[in-house]
Amino acid sequence: MREISRSEAGILAPLFSSFHDHLLHSYLDGCMGQGWADDPVSPKWGKVVVGDFGFLAGMPSADAVRELPPLMVATPGWDRAIFQAHPETRAIQRYAMDHPSPFDPELLQRYVCSLRKEYRLAQIDEALYHQSLTRKETKDFVSVFDDWDHYHRQGAGFVALLEDGIVGGASSYAAYHGGIEIQVETLPEHRRKGVALACCAQLILHCLEHGLYPSWDAANLQSVALAQKLGYRMKAPYTAYFSPT
Repeated sequence: MREISRSEAGILAPLFSSFHDHLLHSYLDGCMGQGWADDPVSPKWGKVVVGDFGFLAGMPSADAVRELPPLMVATPGWDRAIFQAHPETRAIQRYAMDHPSPFDPELLQRYVCSLRKEYRLAQIDEALYHQSLTRKETKDFVSVFDDWDHYHRQGAGFVALLEDGIVGGASSYAAYHGGIEIQVETLPEHRRKGVALACCAQLILHCLEHGLYPSWDAANLQSVALAQKLGYRMKAPYTAYFSPT
């Protein structure tokens, strides 16, 4: 198995031509992530990992599935190799989202303004970048980026603060050319208070202002409902593989 650097990511692009996942493009565009293949010139299979997400394509290989991130998406035929190597893995359903028409900026701004007065909305700066990394609930707002400079150049995010502490937010889990993949999280004691809705709305408005596409991939039906309220629609459910180890 050979690692394929980001600068050579185009070698793997033909294997992943059937994928329409924006997160995959974080690697294929050379922005972040890692890639591997059986051969650096004429690969029969490829593996791409961006944060906790991975993608498999081509001819199934035991080498490729020896080590897996928690979540994997694969072209048909890989399930047997995955389950043989990792019996604890289970198939789960996720939901690809898109939006068929322009977002409604006025509606999004109303969501921003609806944030309760006890909270303060703030864009993630260097101090909030480092604060995000201190809690497991918020670290994925920024953790896939190499460092603050990388996030500052290619990422963006907004958080709700209570007494200067982050209680929730929406940020770029990853970035690719022309867009970001949105990561949303709210601390349990602050859920169902409009925190996620306001932060997501502000991030989408930021993306619209800067010509970025705000990609949304939903892990559950609650995420689907939030996305639909913001203006997305469900494109299709799809099967992913979750490995707890």
